[in-house]
Amino acid sequence: MKKNKLILTSLAGLSLAATSISAVACSATEDSKVIFQVSFTRDKSQWNALEDLVKYYNENIIKPERDKLLKELEAAKIAKDSEKEKQITEKLSSTLEVELSHGGSGYTSGDAKITTDLENKNTKELANLTVNYAHTLARIVQYGKQLDFSNSEFGEHALNRNLFDEEYVKVNDKISGADSGKFYQLPLLKSTVVFNLNGPVFKTIFKTIADAGVTVAESIKTEFNVDNDEWNEDVAYIKSDKMFGNPDTNEKIVQLFNGITVDETIFSDFTSLIKFAMAAAQSFPHKSSDINIIGVDDINGLIAPVLYGSNTVSGDDSKMPISVVKDSDGKTIISFNKLLDKNDETTKKFVEIYNLIKDAIAVKALKVYGDGKFASVDSVNHKIAGSFGSTAGYSYNFNKALDPYIKFINKANPKKNFQVTSANFGLITETGTKKEVKLGTRSNEILSGDRGTKNNDIYPADEETKAKLSELSNGKYLVKVLASKTDEIAVLDSLSDLFKKVGNFKIVNTKNADGSKDATEVVYVTEQDFSAPLKVEGKFEHVIPSLSKSLEESEIVAKQQIGKLVKEDTKTATFLQGPNLFGISKSKELDLATVKFVKFLTSSTQIDLPKSDTKKKVLIDEQKLLQKHLLNTLQELLHT
Repeated sequence: MKKNKLILTSLAGLSLAATSISAVACSATEDSKVIFQVSFTRDKSQWNALEDLVKYYNENIIKPERDKLLKELEAAKIAKDSEKEKQITEKLSSTLEVELSHGGSGYTSGDAKITTDLENKNTKELANLTVNYAHTLARIVQYGKQLDFSNSEFGEHALNRNLFDEEYVKVNDKISGADSGKFYQLPLLKSTVVFNLNGPVFKTIFKTIADAGVTVAESIKTEFNVDNDEWNEDVAYIKSDKMFGNPDTNEKIVQLFNGITVDETIFSDFTSLIKFAMAAAQSFPHKSSDINIIGVDDINGLIAPVLYGSNTVSGDDSKMPISVVKDSDGKTIISFNKLLDKNDETTKKFVEIYNLIKDAIAVKALKVYGDGKFASVDSVNHKIAGSFGSTAGYSYNFNKALDPYIKFINKANPKKNFQVTSANFGLITETGTKKEVKLGTRSNEILSGDRGTKNNDIYPADEETKAKLSELSNGKYLVKVLASKTDEIAVLDSLSDLFKKVGNFKIVNTKNADGSKDATEVVYVTEQDFSAPLKVEGKFEHVIPSLSKSLEESEIVAKQQIGKLVKEDTKTATFLQGPNLFGISKSKELDLATVKFVKFLTSSTQIDLPKSDTKKKVLIDEQKLLQKHLLNTLQELLHT
């Protein structure tokens, strides 16, 4: 029943009815800092991004301002100007540093910490600012502690609600118990849902049913490499007894897919997908107990857009089973009337979706993951064919491919066989007068002779090599080894029919501007094609390692989130998800100090953030926030 309640409450944005709890009053104390509580993991991207911003704000905005005010205060005291002393003291009380506080691991823990501090009137630890989901704001409203960032009392520091995108701003008017026309939440760390398809698993399914006699569209066969050798190592593992196992009989499979069109439409609407997944799941009766077809992290994030995009609702908020309405006094309240009316057309659609989900779960066509569990884990291990998950966690859907390498055979001394890694060989490309070589993950320029200023660029070490630069031409591969590796150089020299020596090159190391740290490497050029595995017996082998038991990024087929119930629906809904930024009102001084920091976060000022040995620039542009409905992840802004 708990899961069902979660499904229902998700349908109406901020659907927690925020009944006022008047007994709670957070008294103003002599707090010296704005507490910014988050539940991100320490030393991970989100925490680091916010930590960098907080540190910059404290050191470059607050400290200079406080130092200035303290000097003015001292002067006012000496001059015995009590009125000015009072004014400066008041300014100091709202010119406060921000302290980044850890409120537990995960949003649930963060919400629990806020709730506990409110219940216990723990004003010392209660946050002034937090990042979480709608239920946390509803809880704050229950205690009457919501902070309106647009309050005119904040003067020049108040946020202008009218500058922000209307579609986002109007969410602030749908909070039960809170006044309309205010600005209680800002979008932060937003993402949407992506439908990640495990290419090898889907290939296994499509090839199996096609071989059984089910018609599979040619476009599907092409997209999932059904008729070629791509992903075959993975497919062999997926078909093993401990994974999907042997399929059912051809006759049974054809029967299961009777009436199902296997083409692109199975990825475009919820009903077609579920029916396909149910038939696919039952086509492999011997599969392992932990094998499913579709996985979903947040079932609410799937149901809501599917229902919202249906022709029954057609994007009309008021037609949703749980909706936000005004009572007779004009107060915002949450209405469950439609949900409780079994004859309501939207409720009928909701029941239809619920029954589809229930039936799919019963035959292991669908797996719904609980709190803290993610479909990406099973997808990586080939245990599901497709998963709905956040774009913010996209990189968790695959294992990073192992780097390719060239293994050279030392005939004179087999014990000295060696490998050249992908950082030391790559394709040469020419664009106009610019010549580059792709080494590992970076492209490095091949300079004509003068030493450059960018790390790892390559330039001739002598005039003889400089004269042979033309040999490093477009489409050929460059291979380099350190000049000190004489055994390796001897092997490459013995393969002169395959690898032609160009000469000695220097590799730019910017730690020493004079070039004294630049390494010398011997460069060879070859017409061998290293875009695919290659072996020349007794000489060398180009190896591209395979992760056949797990999903690689190149094996993912990414699709748009499904946003309609049936293919006949004329609208498609997309679900914007992710936490928001909320303030908690504690005192006049702390509230102003909090809003000052929020104003800084949404300003269009460019700042330099020192990080390790380099400076990272961040431009937090309010206009981008307004136009995109969200403030892009701080991790992306600061660390990419």
